[in-house]
Amino acid sequence: MAVVVPNCGTYMVEMDYGATTNAFIVGDAVKGIIGSTTYVIEGTPLYVDVTAYVKGVSINRGRQNRYRDATGQPGSATIVLEDRDWYFSLVNTASPYYNSTQGRLGFELNTNVRISRNGTYLFTGIISQYNQSIEKPNRSLVTVTCSDKLYSLNNIKTPAFTPTVQYAGARINTLLDNAGLFTRSGDRDIDTGVAKLGTAPVDESASVLEYLQRINNSEQGRIFIEAGGQFAFDQRLTGQYQAIEATLADTGGTAIPFTEFDIVSN
Repeated sequence: MAVVVPNCGTYMVEMDYGATTNAFIVGDAVKGIIGSTTYVIEGTPLYVDVTAYVKGVSINRGRQNRYRDATGQPGSATIVLEDRDWYFSLVNTASPYYNSTQGRLGFELNTNVRISRNGTYLFTGIISQYNQSIEKPNRSLVTVTCSDKLYSLNNIKTPAFTPTVQYAGARINTLLDNAGLFTRSGDRDIDTGVAKLGTAPVDESASVLEYLQRINNSEQGRIFIEAGGQFAFDQRLTGQYQAIEATLADTGGTAIPFTEFDIVSN
């Protein structure tokens, strides 16, 4: 159950143990039908509240310092669990989170994790490392390292396509559509963009993340995963200029008074 931290709010840590009932399964007569709207690639995560076992949580998002490029920097989180019931043990086949179909613990790499405060998500991502440490006489600590979904885009190739002339935001939408990523309603928060991109063909040699970085090199905006798990693109900040009108005079009124006025020509 959620835990109240004095003067800080109510926190909850949830982990998906892979027991989804609507995941697409290749070769299955029912769940493997291409184009099915019932069975989808990622399936619907089945989260379990593990807050009662949490000893510590740390979250990192954004640049480590002002000189690092903000593009392609996945957010990360580390969760330390005290496994009093051995439910999180990699070898406990009696765990309620053991996946008997797969023959392994349901908490595995690339399954979903989310952390919230007062009902608002602070981090949404996937498990990238899972380590169990057993200490004498009978104590188990589990360290779960997580990354947001920007991390996984480096392992997904870009489908080959020839784009039309598009602004950066439209090009990002086209890329994600072609790759079948962030396709659910509300999964994207993408600005229009300032840079207009050309029609150079895009081949499948690049990863999705690599091509996103190319787009952002033209735009000089920001690409990141929001705390709620949405893919976000902030367009380049553009300067706004306004004509400056000032009247200098020694007669008072609304004019700006002065005592000296030097004109220097070099």
